[in-house]
Amino acid sequence: MSNHSYNLLELKQDVAQEIKNEVQVMKKLASILLMLLTIGVISGCSLFTKEVDYKKVAKDLSEKNMNKIMNATNSYANFEQDYSLVSSYELNKSKEKKEETNEIYIDGVYDTRNHTALGNAQKSIKSEVHLKNDKENKNNEEKNSPEFKIKYEQNKFIDANSKKPLKLQFLANNLQGIEGIKPKDYFYGLDEPPSVYYNLSEEQFNKILNDDLKIKYDKFKDATILIVLQEGEGKKLFITEIDITVSWQKRNKDGRVIQNNLYYSLYLTDENSNAKKKFDSLRKN
Repeated sequence: MSNHSYNLLELKQDVAQEIKNEVQVMKKLASILLMLLTIGVISGCSLFTKEVDYKKVAKDLSEKNMNKIMNATNSYANFEQDYSLVSSYELNKSKEKKEETNEIYIDGVYDTRNHTALGNAQKSIKSEVHLKNDKENKNNEEKNSPEFKIKYEQNKFIDANSKKPLKLQFLANNLQGIEGIKPKDYFYGLDEPPSVYYNLSEEQFNKILNDDLKIKYDKFKDATILIVLQEGEGKKLFITEIDITVSWQKRNKDGRVIQNNLYYSLYLTDENSNAKKKFDSLRKN
């Protein structure tokens, strides 16, 4: 065997040994990571999740500090809000269930100086009848209204054409008292935006939400608030989304139990440089 062949064989053996050593190291690291993840699962928390500093955000919401809440530029901020009320009840003894969904979507601009807003809205009404445990629905109906203009003033959304108030609340302006509630959970992982989750008791629901929603119910089931945040300049957190859900039961005039589920979603952005121009355009048209 030549010296060249011997050196090549020796090189291969060295490389093989080096790879073997690296594999052993990787196995040890994998074992350590698995052990850490197991501990995290058992303890009910994530090792890659840190506590969100929600107190400043909650204080702004309680004090209606709209410039900070909406990350406004020159006192104007873009927003989108989606309202959906789903009501369901049994039709007869054949276990047919009817589900009605009323939805209103708004795309608008908020003026933080006088707490007013202008925007465009659209209504959607959907009706479904289906059997329990049956994936196929029947007698489906859906109607979408033409887009219409709305304005927000004195804590009310108003149809700009009919001048009639809409049964809506502006979420960012109606969370007074949330500062005094401790969140149930935080989310701030590697692949998750920083978020704060509240699960309200009936007393907290009536104090924080129902003073504005004015829901009449026979049985309160649950109410939640989710605030999704984003880290901006100087690692300051600002709100990008607020989600509210409320679930309750109420008997109608016929004595039928109606199950109601309310969903509110408010979407905000940190890009509001065009908000004033958009507001002026909405005011002119």
